[in-house]
Amino acid sequence: MKSPWLNLAADCLDRQPPRHTALIWEGRDGRQERYSFADLVGLTDRMANALEGLGFAPGDRLLLRLGNVPAFPVAFLGAVKAGVLPIPTGPGLSVQELAFRATDSEARGILVAQKLRDLAEAVRERWTGLHSVLTTDADGSLTSLLSGSRPGRPSRPTRPDDPAFIIYTSGTTGHPKGVLHAQRWAAANDPIARLWQAYRPGDVVAATGPLSWIYPLGNAFLFAWRHGITVLLAQGPPPAAAWPELVTRHGVTNLAGTPTFYRQFMAEAATIPASLRHAVSCGEPLPPYLVQLFQERAGFPLLDGIGMSECMTYCAETVQDPVRPGSCGKALPGHPVRVLDPATGAELPPDTDGVLGLHRQDPGLFLEYWRRPAETAAAFQGDYFLTGDVVRRDQDGYYWFRGRADDLIPSPAGTVSPFAVESCLLEHPGVRDAGVVAGAEGTVKAFVVPTPGTAPGAQLAKNLIEYVLSRRPPRDAPAEVEFVSVLPRTPSGKLKRKMLRDLEQHRRHDEVAGRSFPELLAALFDTGAE
Repeated sequence: MKSPWLNLAADCLDRQPPRHTALIWEGRDGRQERYSFADLVGLTDRMANALEGLGFAPGDRLLLRLGNVPAFPVAFLGAVKAGVLPIPTGPGLSVQELAFRATDSEARGILVAQKLRDLAEAVRERWTGLHSVLTTDADGSLTSLLSGSRPGRPSRPTRPDDPAFIIYTSGTTGHPKGVLHAQRWAAANDPIARLWQAYRPGDVVAATGPLSWIYPLGNAFLFAWRHGITVLLAQGPPPAAAWPELVTRHGVTNLAGTPTFYRQFMAEAATIPASLRHAVSCGEPLPPYLVQLFQERAGFPLLDGIGMSECMTYCAETVQDPVRPGSCGKALPGHPVRVLDPATGAELPPDTDGVLGLHRQDPGLFLEYWRRPAETAAAFQGDYFLTGDVVRRDQDGYYWFRGRADDLIPSPAGTVSPFAVESCLLEHPGVRDAGVVAGAEGTVKAFVVPTPGTAPGAQLAKNLIEYVLSRRPPRDAPAEVEFVSVLPRTPSGKLKRKMLRDLEQHRRHDEVAGRSFPELLAALFDTGAE
């Protein structure tokens, strides 16, 4: 008879071969540490006991601001063992942004790196319910915190549908919301492990982003450990230029990155490291040219996937189907996906744009937006959760991303997909990065970062417009190209199109006349935009 109990931490750690290497960590200074599954079971047991000793009760919330260090998985899974809900927070968040998460979640405590103690105290000034400010030791370990806690404990008995952790949305399309996930989350995403990540015994998996982001949290941490796979965790995370050497040094076989990372990685790597046999991409749509370039250089495909904080990856290119560059793949087994009319909830026929929806019984779907019942209810249309991703499904079951509903640009000639225009621009040798939003009167506006050595100006703008016209429908051609030195992206690499849209709106209302592009971005950051 199948057990009615499931604990995320025990599922990922306690049932694995004790002596097998679970974690390889490399610090910025080159220091390396290795942990077996037995090591992590012992550390997470003691973390759970330490939290109970500090007065944390099941259901309490604990903010984590730790970065990619061994203390992160120990604290995260130790909290889960104690029934405490860990809340990872990303690098670069301001006091205001951390205080919002602390207040919104009514967190009881926060655990930070020792050097961030002042930041945590400033958060406590804004949320007085933050009873415990905990820190690592100077070396980044949890030695002092765990020194008085007893070893050994059974994981708290939990059921698959019980809460396990909270992760906040990035806020790229609105205010951040706490996404509550269940104990079943890792098990529910086994199709990702089998078909997208395609783990094999002996693999070493690495993600190029922060563990506070749900993509690495799953693919290079919880999902990997549930399948007994070794994880490489690099502090930083390091820039793309460092990864070819890192991959070679540690024999990484599976890499999980973003399109922004892979563009930089391909520019830095003279050859693809011999140990690497598999790579996946998520966070932003993968431009077709990059899929083709990677295949030519690596000899194996770069597999795209699409997902979000509420439901992880729901469509992906997998090892069982041919890759179609530009597609985000097919629905993963066990994840009922439909293209829906957002107004009626009716399923749309193939080759028709609609909002991608997931059935509310999807085992990987979140439980709720933390204490936001109205917003949780509004996210569903009938039995389907509306992701906000506008896609179309072809006759063969492949899905093609058109854009987030808020990002699409309406025009008399048809809707413009910013992603499609950006992908086209990125194929031009003079473009290093690109972001596309609606300009004045519904036109297409492109923000472009030129490649080093390429002179920005009227001639390059004209060339780029003509380049898009030669490859895309006329409606996709930018009416205006603005050259900038950098585009606003999250630490995970997502383009913050909302900031670019806000910037354009402010300009049209003469609210920021005379201010430079960096000054405008700084002003938007200061308002708490994320």
